[in-house]
Amino acid sequence: MFDKFEPFKGVLKQDFVFRPTRSETWIGGEMVRSGKVHTIIIA
Repeated sequence: MFDKFEPFKGVLKQDFVFRPTRSETWIGGEMVRSGKVHTIIIA
């Protein structure tokens, strides 16, 4: 899948906060760990 943005056209950055409730770790296409998390991601 490729993006569909026009070349050299500006993109506006928008701040956001994400509060995940679980995480997964994948290695070689296989889930090796999962569990609940309590964290905040600010981007």
